[in-house]
Amino acid sequence: MAGLAPALQQRLVLLAEGLDLPRHRASALWGLGKGVAGLAPALQQRLVLLAEGLDRPKHRAIVLKGLGEGVAALEPELQWRLAALADGLVQPEYRARALAALLP
Repeated sequence: MAGLAPALQQRLVLLAEGLDLPRHRASALWGLGKGVAGLAPALQQRLVLLAEGLDRPKHRAIVLKGLGEGVAALEPELQWRLAALADGLVQPEYRARALAALLP
């Protein structure tokens, strides 16, 4: 993502935000994966907000698994918010997967 022009990065985030179904938004975030670290900080913030807006634990777990190691390059506040999102998953299966994905 870092190699993309800022306008294209913005467009990709807009497309993810505009998807109607939560599962599609989760898939889009998962697809960004480690590349999220290469986005401008304002776009990273918007993607974290998008992840926080997903209601289903399965969708949140998918996003966190996809972001994985890319989370380490985010601002500390965003790292904490994503860790809190993982920690807030009640189902052990989803929580374990999400927390494991955030480990370096």
